[in-house]
Amino acid sequence: MRSGTIIALALCAALALSGCAAERVQRMDAPAAEAQDKINTVESAAEKNAAGEADPGAAAGGQQNNTAGEIPRLTLVPVKTAGGSPVPAGGGGELTVTPSNFEWDSPAEDGSRRCVVACGFAPTDPMVRKDREPVILTGPRTYRLVFGDCQPGSVTAMAWDAAVFDDPEGGHEAEAELLEGQAPGEWTITLMPDMVYDITASWPQSGGGSFGSGGYYIVTAAPARGQK
Repeated sequence: MRSGTIIALALCAALALSGCAAERVQRMDAPAAEAQDKINTVESAAEKNAAGEADPGAAAGGQQNNTAGEIPRLTLVPVKTAGGSPVPAGGGGELTVTPSNFEWDSPAEDGSRRCVVACGFAPTDPMVRKDREPVILTGPRTYRLVFGDCQPGSVTAMAWDAAVFDDPEGGHEAEAELLEGQAPGEWTITLMPDMVYDITASWPQSGGGSFGSGGYYIVTAAPARGQK
């Protein structure tokens, strides 16, 4: 089984591990932003997680007791141009990505819990390319990963050559973990043309706040003719 498929299935399987009484949603070809509006949710009992046992990973960078009702979107803020020059603050070129697979448990106003789980395609599935507008790059470009005011406890990233979409069963290997050794909250990633990326963020359980995880996919376009 491909590693991308394993990641997608792991996010869906998290429903059973968290004990959240939500319906699992099978994500098909609907864009993430549209599909999120159609997700069926159920509320678990108010006493769920009332003890508020904190996850040991919360101290590793995750925001304490965040109460976000929806899983955050990922914003990629450019910090270096294709030529390696720094990008000034407010220089534009930001990318916003909604999660393709996720599970999110958050507190409701009435004291109950609301859990949403969305299961979609693996990052290497050809439908991912059809579902997303590719990012056009003229060369390597470095971005800072920002999750709004809801800082995750951990972030990982994998990448595949876009040729995987033409031969998804061809045994294409993902590149090694791209964010290894980076400090929590200071994650950056360098995107290359003609690639697919899977950025996975996890928010640990802490107190009675929101927690969960999500996979964010990015597809970059092939270089224009004449570019390497």
